[in-house]
Amino acid sequence: MSGAKLLSVFGILCGLCGAASAADYSGKYTGAKLSAEIAREGPGYVGTLHLGEKSFPFTAREDAGVLKGVFTSQNNRYEFSASLQQGELTLVTGGTSYSVKKLAMNPLDVGNAGGTAPTAAAGGLAEYTVVTTSDSGRALSTQKPKADSVAAALQAGLADVAASFEGNPRIGQAFEDVKDHKSGGVSFMAKFKGQAVKGLISCRLVEKGAVVAVVYCAADAPAAEWGKLMGTPAPVDKTPPAQAAGEVKLRELKFADGTGSIGLAEGWKTASQTCMQPVVIDGPGDQKVTIGACVSVVTPDSQAVQMQRQLEANARQMGFPAPPPMKLLVAPFTRPGQAFVNLMPQISYWSQVGGGPAVKIDQLKETEKVKPSLENGEAAVLSYGVTRTVKGESRHYHAVSQAEATPVGQGAWMLYTVEVMAPDKTFE
Repeated sequence: MSGAKLLSVFGILCGLCGAASAADYSGKYTGAKLSAEIAREGPGYVGTLHLGEKSFPFTAREDAGVLKGVFTSQNNRYEFSASLQQGELTLVTGGTSYSVKKLAMNPLDVGNAGGTAPTAAAGGLAEYTVVTTSDSGRALSTQKPKADSVAAALQAGLADVAASFEGNPRIGQAFEDVKDHKSGGVSFMAKFKGQAVKGLISCRLVEKGAVVAVVYCAADAPAAEWGKLMGTPAPVDKTPPAQAAGEVKLRELKFADGTGSIGLAEGWKTASQTCMQPVVIDGPGDQKVTIGACVSVVTPDSQAVQMQRQLEANARQMGFPAPPPMKLLVAPFTRPGQAFVNLMPQISYWSQVGGGPAVKIDQLKETEKVKPSLENGEAAVLSYGVTRTVKGESRHYHAVSQAEATPVGQGAWMLYTVEVMAPDKTFE
């Protein structure tokens, strides 16, 4: 097995469950005959199909890049599948195919007083100063006098984003400068009028509080739009600094979409094109670093799980085959160590369903409790062994991760990890 094929524990899970790379089907669509309204519900989707005067409620999930679901009509269930390409949704049911186009939204309309403006328009980002605008988004800034830490400043920024967009933003990468602990940032995904928006919140502690900047644009905006919003960087001193003895020299790699850059040591590489998704860095000898793997989990009493159980009960009652299981990760909200224990059998199952390895952890220890970056979160440094089995061949790795579990709403939470993993003999 080559290093390029080896995924970290939660890198596997991100790929299988689409935590960061899956298409976003939510929104309103219209076509010559059919129209549709689609909204996220946990890790799946719910919505309504409209054909003339008739309406058909449905539930669906994404599987291998295709939205698969079931709609109901007069107590009968009918399956459908749909694929999304450049804003056009092609829906197939029985022998009939429909094409509908996604209705566009104006990403600059945040805070507009119109009837479809986000709630709390008088607060949130409406109180920020607009620094830069583009065709797809805005860059804004403000000062938070009461923010006395990076975590407090980022939480304030996230609260403002939540007040201006639909629902709670989905958090991606998060970081804090380890040298002076005075700056940091977090990426996010949000919704406005059913369309996906992606953004970055950054902060810098100053004499009185913190300066907070928010940059966002439509999720499908080209890289050039990000370049406009991020602004022209300050001149950089080209004089190479003196290298301390034993210090590792890093080469800067800029992400293709303009969202940031990363320093890589010699012999290390990444195929990641953005920091809006988990960044996987491959090193020599099957060594790997995964930054920002973030997955969604629902609790056993969540609406998504109850919906799945109801669909199964309805199928049994009407004599139909049971519907396929939704690709959900289900576990109660716990500290990160117990979360790993609860989720690993599910990770292994879905990995094998997707043709990947069986995964098992052992000797898991919580070596350090750390302060969570978000309110109500639980964070810790974990050390554990990982056994990966492919075609009967098993290999054992040592891994250490900093993991944070955070509630994100009723019946849902997320697990965010930064992980290093290597074969036992080379880990140290």
